[in-house]
Amino acid sequence: MNNRTDNVYIGFHIVVDDQMAIECLPLNVQTWHAGDGSTGAGNMKSIGIEMAYSTSSDISLRNAAIENGAKVIASLMKTYNIPMAKVLPHQARSGKHCPHDILDRYGNEVFRVLIQTEYQKLTESTTTPSTPLTPVNFSVGDSVEVLQTISGYSTSLATKASTSVSAGTYKVYKVASNGLHAVNISKTGTVAGAWVNATDLKKNNKSLSVGNQVQLNTAASGYKAATSSVASSLLASGKYIVFKVSDGSPHSINLSKSGIAPGAWVDETNVSFISTQSFNHGDQVEVVKRINGYGTSTTTIATTSVNIGTYYVYKYVEGATHALNISKSATTPGSWVNISDLMLV
Repeated sequence: MNNRTDNVYIGFHIVVDDQMAIECLPLNVQTWHAGDGSTGAGNMKSIGIEMAYSTSSDISLRNAAIENGAKVIASLMKTYNIPMAKVLPHQARSGKHCPHDILDRYGNEVFRVLIQTEYQKLTESTTTPSTPLTPVNFSVGDSVEVLQTISGYSTSLATKASTSVSAGTYKVYKVASNGLHAVNISKTGTVAGAWVNATDLKKNNKSLSVGNQVQLNTAASGYKAATSSVASSLLASGKYIVFKVSDGSPHSINLSKSGIAPGAWVDETNVSFISTQSFNHGDQVEVVKRINGYGTSTTTIATTSVNIGTYYVYKYVEGATHALNISKSATTPGSWVNISDLMLV
């Protein structure tokens, strides 16, 4: 394809929607899709896959395209012996915020877990995955919700389901961070149950109450009802007030700017308390997923990424947009980050 306004050529090998995948160009033909120029491995040596519906208002279409995209990628990995380490998003090639829908709603690591799961289904391998999976944000004893019937496994590395887990409230019995199915849940939490995928669970957020001031961490889909399946709006990230809570619903928190009138229902996993906690120089904090880093405490555009790991507080500016400066040593400045992205060790 050619953009007539700037004479830029773009292309991709495969396009995927909610029903099928279409090969637009032979896979051995070089095309322009990664944004890394004529010397980059993205454009020159990789297969470009485009997923449809990324701007659709119908979330179900977007989700179906993403799921099919994961299946296509897994199939290519198996066919051409491509390791997960070489499966990269557009962002990793050129820095562009793309694929924006996946990055905004799930994060790249969650999508990688989906690909890994599809790959395991194809290969029927029982070996430990060669690449780290998404950090598991569940702990023993946590109360979690299963919103619909899901697959249960006899071990954390099993590739074939051995049972079904019905919708309901469960407790975490055990966590295996590197497992394909990283969380073991049961009704009491005192005995072993089934191993399930962490992405199939929602942590109960019963600490959130009407009137709480909260932070919507990223732009999120808004729904007219707690049980709606199709989004009706998009909420910008920022500060809100909890207007209503519907525990166990797919979209359990109703957020309002005023707190007086109802707003939109959102997924509770994207909501966190506005921190009033104070931090001191040298405090240890944990980054549990790759997050944005900023050049100053008030910058609006991220300048870097901060990888998973343990860091130290170098500086704290109360009330700032990105209130903490963290680094590996605490003796030199690092990146400014959002408090909501961290866990205090």
